[in-house]
Amino acid sequence: MPGKAAVGFLHAGEGSRVATDAALARAGYAKEVAHLVDPALVDARAETFPIDERRYAAMLARARELRERAERIVLSCSVYNGVAADLGEDLGIPVERGDAAAVRRLVGTQGTVGILVSFPPTRPVVVDYVAEVLAQAEEQREICASVAADAPPFATAPDVYRAALLAALQPLHACGVLLVAQYTMNEHLDALRAAWGPRPSFSALESVALELAAA
Repeated sequence: MPGKAAVGFLHAGEGSRVATDAALARAGYAKEVAHLVDPALVDARAETFPIDERRYAAMLARARELRERAERIVLSCSVYNGVAADLGEDLGIPVERGDAAAVRRLVGTQGTVGILVSFPPTRPVVVDYVAEVLAQAEEQREICASVAADAPPFATAPDVYRAALLAALQPLHACGVLLVAQYTMNEHLDALRAAWGPRPSFSALESVALELAAA
């Protein structure tokens, strides 16, 4: 029987899987990767998305399936990042937030942290985590988040999504560093960085891929 993949990604949309494979290839990651995609995990139209017992049970069930194929799991869907530690405890393997690698890179940068999200329920999940990590690093930093609310991440045509992301970037231009939160944004990362300019910018997906490739 073949061995397990070094890492498995749990996705709520096919777009995230495609973006992840592309980012890993660009980073030069050559090990086997396992993917599990379940669109039923997220309602892309939701304005709020509390992780209640039913939603946690659904995520845990799919994570258990992925555990059979991977040594550790990365959650690509930002809205579930807050339960990564709980999933890891229940599964007995490392389960990582999809944005953890990028948020680590924010430490030591300068200025207000701008966060770009395209799924409204993601906003508090990412903002609270960034605030927690910066506080642990004893960095008192302002955080500003902008939501591309007209761009449901699993349903919008690429050109419409790109335009919505670029529009949502505008309120963040006074910030010193940018966090691109959703994995589906990676297809438009070059356009976002061109609009952002020379200031630091970190993609959640790109940061995971680079970290895996360097390990």
